[in-house]
This record gives sequence, C-alpha cells and structure tokens, in this order.
Amino acid sequence: MLRSLASKSLLSLAMLAAMAASHADEQSATATLEAAGFSVSGSKLVTESERELSNQLRATSKLRKDLLDATRELAGVQAKVDEFKAQLNGLTRQRVQLATQLANVRQGDVATNNKIVGAIQALDGQLELLKGKQPQADEAIAKARGGWNKAREAYLSEVLELRTLADNATAIYDEAAENKELQAAVEELNKSTGKEFSLEAPRTLASSIRKLEKIEDDVLTESITLRRQGNTLFANVVVNGKYEKEMVVDSGASILSLPAKVAQELGIEPTADDPPVQLMMADGRTIEGRLVTIDEVRVGQFTVQNVEAAVLGPDAVGAEPLLGMSFLGNFKFELDAKAGTLNMVNIEGANPADEKPARGRNR
Repeated sequence: MLRSLASKSLLSLAMLAAMAASHADEQSATATLEAAGFSVSGSKLVTESERELSNQLRATSKLRKDLLDATRELAGVQAKVDEFKAQLNGLTRQRVQLATQLANVRQGDVATNNKIVGAIQALDGQLELLKGKQPQADEAIAKARGGWNKAREAYLSEVLELRTLADNATAIYDEAAENKELQAAVEELNKSTGKEFSLEAPRTLASSIRKLEKIEDDVLTESITLRRQGNTLFANVVVNGKYEKEMVVDSGASILSLPAKVAQELGIEPTADDPPVQLMMADGRTIEGRLVTIDEVRVGQFTVQNVEAAVLGPDAVGAEPLLGMSFLGNFKFELDAKAGTLNMVNIEGANPADEKPARGRNR
C-alpha cells in the first residue's frame, strides 16, 4: 500500500516537473519570438506593425472623406473665383473697345461721343465695384486652399506611416524566414502548447498591403500642386514631420532659407556654434544668417533627411521662406509655372546631406 502511494507521488512529481519544464520552454520560446518583434495572438504569431497597419487602415476612411470634402470645397470656391475673374476681364475688354471707339468718333459728333463716354463711366463703376470684391475672393480661395492643404497633408502623412508599418512587418517576416533560432523557438512553442504556429506572413498582411497599395495609387503623385500669388509659386512644406509652412519654390536659391521668425515657428533654433553665412537677397541686399541642418523636410511624398538650411538674421525684413536646391537638388524636378505644379522624381542615392553632422536644435 505504502509502495503504491509512493509510486503515485513520484509519478505526480514527475508530471509536475515535466509541466514546469514545458512551461519554461514555452516562456523561453515566447521571449525569443517577442524579442524579434512577434507576439502570440490565439493560435497565431503576429507583429505589432501588422496589427497597427490593420487598425490604421480602417481609420483612413475618415481622413479620405475629409480630403474629398476639402477638394469639393476648393473646387467650388475656385469656380466662383474663376467666374469673378472672367467677369472682370470681360468688362475690362469692353472698356478697351469703347475707348478705341471713342478715339475714332468723328469730330463734332457730340451725341456719339457722349453715348460712349456714358457707357465707359458705367463700366468704370462696375469695374470699381468688382475690384472692391477682389480681397474677399483672394481670402476665400486662400482659406479653401489652406483647408485642402491641411486635409491632404493629414491623409498623406497617414499613408506614409502605413507604408512604414507595412515595410516593417514584411521585413520582420523576411528576416524570420532565414533565422534558425526563431524557427527553433517556433518548434519549441508548438511542442509545448500543442498548437501550430508559423513564421510565414499571414494572408491578412498581404490583404492589408494590397489595400494600402490601392490607396497609394490614389494619393501618391509625382506632381505637386502649388499655390500661385502673382508670379510666385508656393509649396506646402512639412518640417520634421509636424510643422507645416508654405515656402516659395525657388530653384535659383542654392539653399533652403528661413526668416528668423519662421525658423522659430518650425522649432529651429540656430546657436552661436552654427557657421555664419552671407546670402544675397532678391533686392541686392546681403543678409547675415546661420547654417543649420533640418532633420527632415517633406513636400508631398518626397522626403529628404538632413537638409542644409540658412536661418536669416532679424534684418531680413519681408523675406519669404525659400525652398531651395538643398532640398530640390535631391530630385529630378520640373517647375511648370503655367500649370502651377512641381513635378519631381526620386534620384537613387541623391541625398548628399545624409552624411553631414546635424547643426542647430530642432524641437
């Protein structure tokens, strides 16, 4: 009887020891997989990147709707402004024609002369009234374009983040396929849990990537829409992933330049240690500034790291921020002034600033 009880006790202890060893093996295997970026979800191994990718893909629908709404708003305002300009141009042409007729009136034909003068005066009144509405039209289009820029940048930033998540998840699975330690960890996990985990990328990830590619086809473009003000074209620029600022697209400027106040708004603070530089302004003045390096500058989908820039001194009164060649030179680009677009194509390895030490402090 005692021998039987002892045998059962030994068997129980052996089973407990085996269970403990199995649990320890499971914990060890799980820790190895987690260190490589995997986590256990039910009977599957997933990466945090693919989980975030799936969740954020669902959230893009609102951002897309916001962009479509802003696009319709901008188109509606633009149509009204175009109609306003057409009316203004039409009245101006009529006045020119009447002025020509007035110059050709026969001497002594008072009736015809007075009739034309009256018509010109009436047109002048209409023109003055329309020109008085010009500031309102400019303000309306600027507001609508600002809303469109904001909505587009929010959507574009989300799409670029989704691409990063997709690439990260894909890289983890690709590396795992060649990693014998991870393969051994999966085998141990399967043995200790009785489940069938795998290091193969799941079909859900492939599905998410297909959805992302469809979104990218819609939003990622090589043509950047610019805002025109007179003969000047402005691009919406994102600095360090969080600051937005319109800058003048200037291929004649060797470097991206920022007035001191704008630099401060963008979280860029030059120090006495940053090299001094002299820049020639459009009006011929020479302005002192400081050379800094901006961590990241993005226009549309085009991003450059470590962009050399000049922060102008306080005497640069009225200076505009310029998007110069320290950014543009990293791409093959064409500025279409008539269409108001900047067309850019990536040049492989064309970011010489990558190896430069950072200067200036970016908040």
